[in-house]
Amino acid sequence: MCSCLFRYYNNYNMLRLSVLLVVLGVITAQSWDEQNDPSVFSPKYQYQFGQLPLASMLPNESLPWSEMFWPNFAAGIAQRWYNYDGEMFGYHLYSKQELNNLTIEEKMRLSPAEKFDILNQRYDYPTVYSEWNRTHPEDPFWTGLCHGWAPASVHNILYMLTL
Repeated sequence: MCSCLFRYYNNYNMLRLSVLLVVLGVITAQSWDEQNDPSVFSPKYQYQFGQLPLASMLPNESLPWSEMFWPNFAAGIAQRWYNYDGEMFGYHLYSKQELNNLTIEEKMRLSPAEKFDILNQRYDYPTVYSEWNRTHPEDPFWTGLCHGWAPASVHNILYMLTL
């Protein structure tokens, strides 16, 4: 499970139940199909558990990014995750004039979807509305935009942009 799930659920019993179900064989793993084969990302992966190294280090320039799987129940990339205050859907969207009066701290609290729309000078926020329509608070807790995030974080350099 992604560690970010515990930020929302903080439910130790859920973890214990999951481990128990795996140990009892109630939950089983399936082999991957052609589309999900890890060799799609690299043919160099080691598939034999016993052959994996017990310890390793990555050079600093290869460190993966931190995680966030942009869960659907939390509005995906429209979630204002930086300073989580419970507002995920239907929050106030700032006009261009209001944005000019925000502090840097307030701008940091905007969602990635808001920032993308602002970057593209779309103050009608089509990306935010698209995410709000794509996602729902009652979506399963495990669904989100996590697929691709981990491989991208390993194979691409993280660039920091200044607001």
